[in-house]
Amino acid sequence: MSKKPVLYKSLVVGVIVLFIGMSVVSSTGNNVDDIPSNTQNLNTEDSSKDLHYRGDYGYAYNAYPGPEGTVYFPLDDPGNITECGETVSGDFLAGGTIDSDGIWYAVQYGNGLLFGIDTNNGCDMWSIGGGGETALLYIIIDSYNLYWYDPETGEGDYLGNIDVSLTQIEFDNNDILYGFELSITGDVYTIDLSTFETTLVGTLTNITSTGGLSIAFDKDTNDLYLLGTGLYVCDTETYKCTLIGGYPMGVECTSFVIPYGNDDTTPPVTTYSLDPPEPDGNNGWYVSDVNVTLNATDDFSGVEEIRYTINGGAEHVITGDNGSFILSEDGDDILIEYWAIDNADNVETPKNSFIIDIDQTEPDISLTYYITGWKWGWNFEFTAEATDYCSGMERVEFYMNDMKISIIYGSGPIYTWKVTVPGYPENTFNVRGLIYDLHINDDFVKFKTLIVRISKYYQDFDYLIIRAYAFDKAGNIASDEIINPENSISITPGIYIFKSIILPNNYIGHIGNNFISATFNTN
Repeated sequence: MSKKPVLYKSLVVGVIVLFIGMSVVSSTGNNVDDIPSNTQNLNTEDSSKDLHYRGDYGYAYNAYPGPEGTVYFPLDDPGNITECGETVSGDFLAGGTIDSDGIWYAVQYGNGLLFGIDTNNGCDMWSIGGGGETALLYIIIDSYNLYWYDPETGEGDYLGNIDVSLTQIEFDNNDILYGFELSITGDVYTIDLSTFETTLVGTLTNITSTGGLSIAFDKDTNDLYLLGTGLYVCDTETYKCTLIGGYPMGVECTSFVIPYGNDDTTPPVTTYSLDPPEPDGNNGWYVSDVNVTLNATDDFSGVEEIRYTINGGAEHVITGDNGSFILSEDGDDILIEYWAIDNADNVETPKNSFIIDIDQTEPDISLTYYITGWKWGWNFEFTAEATDYCSGMERVEFYMNDMKISIIYGSGPIYTWKVTVPGYPENTFNVRGLIYDLHINDDFVKFKTLIVRISKYYQDFDYLIIRAYAFDKAGNIASDEIINPENSISITPGIYIFKSIILPNNYIGHIGNNFISATFNTN
């Protein structure tokens, strides 16, 4: 349906919605006992959930050329219009007020049907009902008669007669009620709510727009704005208006309001989450990078930024109400402190904090051995030296040919395992030559050679792997291994000059301090 531009229509004088705050109605419903309070806190946000605060943005109804619906724009750049929500009204909205909870009230052109618009929720619009004199807040009927209506309780009644013709009334942030004649003169009045007497305080000047004008106070600054084919700011002493900027060509807006909020003293609240959500190692330790996400909420001015520190270090800043960072360095009891700051500069105190343990580093381990003797096999003593400088050592496990033989618990660093490894050499071998530094006990014969000849070859075992695994408390694992540990007699036939020899104490022949001539037998 085609329409003429709104600014060339005549607004229905009998239905103009003005500001309402907290009001008290007497039992008769005929008098206002308390002037409305206009200094409540307010959050507003558009459909993209970006918070608008302290009069930075204005809201209006895009009436022409369409598509009709609610919009918002920066007060310092009114040509930058953004759609906020769809309309459910049958015609464009006229008049406008916004309460301390961010609920915008406006009436439909022509029949006075009252609508609510939630600026906190994507400009969601709903019909409150009524029409004519019933479903209104503070209104002027027939330019002179003042009514009051509470859309939540349904209470309201006639308040009194005003002695001048007005097209709009509006409270400033000092709870002073102003009346405006915007159709012809541009006169500005104050209205005494106890007597309904008016006082002329000025005339709006320097305005090039005509018809369809709408007034709104920025209740944070008490600046007076006038909406027409463009947006003006008007001096409240001289009432001279200055054009801030116009709209895109052909756009006409009505039902102008400015969200407000000047008493945000409540700090934001911040929570954290981790990924992985629980430690993926043992004993409460993480063994991987940890992604930390911080989320902050603020019921009034909105979150400006989140700050955090790691182990008391430099402050890091996340702009907005959420963000994340990665913890990748090892540490025991890593301290994360975090807090948010809202757009009213309220700082979350005390700081929130949590601790986290991260160990992604394997322990250090080295495996050594020596032979302590021979009796029906070679007696080995294996020593694992294992350390871990983060979560600490928990245990070492010893394996022989992939079979777990021993577990030793403790913080280390020394873990010792003794084992007898069966040796099956050939039955006999001959040893002849000059020796020194002889030692003989019940298990073995040990000496050093000047020159000795061994006439047979044998080997203790075909294949042997000794492996030690080190486990730290976080569950990280490291290992070391020895393949076919050699003993002193695993030698090939030949001549040995200045060598150390160890043999089982099972022989016949002669062994002296300087000469050996013996046959060794393992049976």
